[in-house]
Parts: sequence; C-alpha cells; structure tokens
Amino acid sequence: MAITGATGRRTIWGAPAVLAALLVGGCGWAPTPAASSVATTGAVSAILDSLRTAGISCGEPSVGMPENEPQWTCQGTLRGVRINLDFVADRAGVMDMEVEVPAATGAKTAKSVFDDLTATTPMFATAMPAIRQWIQSWNGSRGVVTNEMSNARVGIDSDATWITLALTRVPYFGSPKPGSSV
Repeated sequence: MAITGATGRRTIWGAPAVLAALLVGGCGWAPTPAASSVATTGAVSAILDSLRTAGISCGEPSVGMPENEPQWTCQGTLRGVRINLDFVADRAGVMDMEVEVPAATGAKTAKSVFDDLTATTPMFATAMPAIRQWIQSWNGSRGVVTNEMSNARVGIDSDATWITLALTRVPYFGSPKPGSSV
C-alpha cells in the first residue's frame, strides 16, 4: 500500500516488485471522482462536517489506488498551526488518516493539535480515549513510534520536516459494519 501525504511525501507499504512492475509497465490509472453514495454516507458526512467545524477544508474526493475507495486531501489551521490531512474512507467510515504539522511546531503543540482534531472528529470512536491518551504520552522523540489497539493502529513519525500522526482501522478491510463507528 502506498499513501501520499498532502505534502507529497510517500509512505510505501507492500511489495516493491509489484510497485516497480506497475511503474515500468504502466497501469493506466488516474484518480476518478468519488461515487457520491460513498461520499455522503452518514459516517463520512459526520467526519467532513466535524472537519469543517474545526476550520479544516477538504477538496473533492477522488477514487484511486491503492484502495479504490474515496480519498480526501484537507488543509487548515488548528491552534495557529497549519495542518495537512489525508484520509481514505469506505461506507463504514475512516479506513486510514494521516495528519501532518511542520516539525518546527514542537512536540507539546503538535500533541495539542492532534488531540483537538481527534476530540472533535467522530472517527475511531471506540478506540478514541486510548488513542488520545497514547498521543499525550508521546515524548516528542524523532523517528517512528506506533501502537496497535483493539481496532486501531496509531503512530507518530517525527523527522526534520514534519510531525505526522497516522491512524488506521484494524482490520483495514471488511469491518466494521456500515453505519457503525470505529
């Protein structure tokens, strides 16, 4: 799986040989507008509404690789800090989300921004108290730290350019049931 953050930084998970074959052979893929039925499901609409309320603007979704599900790119400001946010959703809600703040933000402010965002957004609802506690326990170290909870994987990647919070639903595909909130 490859995820491109709003800043263009790519995280590649999966078989490099497959990726190389697609790049060399060409796959003829281009993002297409998202199906409106997915973009307007209750779970996704609630997330988009909460992001707008928090001052974060999202572009129109596109459907494309690697998940073939709608993907949104969003930007905004929380606590005076510019954020970039990407997320992928299916009918059940958010599958994967990545939020970036500039590294110059500092750990204390980054944790506050991530906490504000997670507190106001109805995603990963059953795991959210544990996610928020884990974010607050991050010590600001450089590098990648991760934790897997019962139904979510959370990680922070801090380097010289960005501090990135990543949230992923577990299991990634096939759960939860449509209409429920992870």
